[in-house]
Amino acid sequence: MKSRTLLLSLLVGVFVALGGTAYAGVKALKAAPPGPANISMRVVDTEIGSMTDREYVASCPAGARAIGGGWSTHTHIRLSQFVEGTAPESVPVIYSLDDHPTEDGTGWNVFLTNVGDAGDRIAVYVVCASA
Repeated sequence: MKSRTLLLSLLVGVFVALGGTAYAGVKALKAAPPGPANISMRVVDTEIGSMTDREYVASCPAGARAIGGGWSTHTHIRLSQFVEGTAPESVPVIYSLDDHPTEDGTGWNVFLTNVGDAGDRIAVYVVCASA
């Protein structure tokens, strides 16, 4: 019986302690300034040749700052296609060697290398915010 009372007391104590923390967090959120008014994404659709590497840049509109970015390939080959023998004979094998905001913060740099024996279309994108 004592252990049950002790367990109940501990649970009530944890609930009260966390309840105060949650209230403080909600109060802080209400006091926080509003975020950026405009979020947009720009995409540069381009290509990468076989056995090549290159830097690509996607830029924000004037007055906006990059808050994220990345890239994607247009060709999607599943591992099962190689197992089943249905994969193309020549495939792109693209790796990102670097991925970061531009030095001035108004765009996104991606440095890609394609070690495959086929080129591919890629999309380089930047997520922008402006006040």
